[in-house]
Amino acid sequence: MRARTVVDFIGLGALVKGHRESNGLSLRDAEKKSGVSASTLSRIERGEARPDLDTVQALVDWVGVPLERVVHRRGGVPKRAEGGKGDALASVEVQFRADPNLRPEAAEALIRIVKQAYVAMAKKPSVE
Repeated sequence: MRARTVVDFIGLGALVKGHRESNGLSLRDAEKKSGVSASTLSRIERGEARPDLDTVQALVDWVGVPLERVVHRRGGVPKRAEGGKGDALASVEVQFRADPNLRPEAAEALIRIVKQAYVAMAKKPSVE
């Protein structure tokens, strides 16, 4: 399967919301600083929007992180089972990637460590 570019819209929303709130900005203030409308920012923060690449670039520039923080090359979009380990691990990935205090390579390293620990510590079905 050919690798394709995937935007982590949930991670983008968490990143934008975290930056806005940590700077004490309202949506209107963030609109003025980022150049993205308040209504679009609100939808992005809630994970309800799929902004175009220009908007994604404007937001990562505003937040001050590289585009690679929210755009990844993948063989496909990962499937996440409702309520399963995919959701838990996906949440960890989103939080680490959205953390502006982590360099992208540090976030990726932490994600690998958590995934390995999760697999090692996950409950195994008991054999009866």
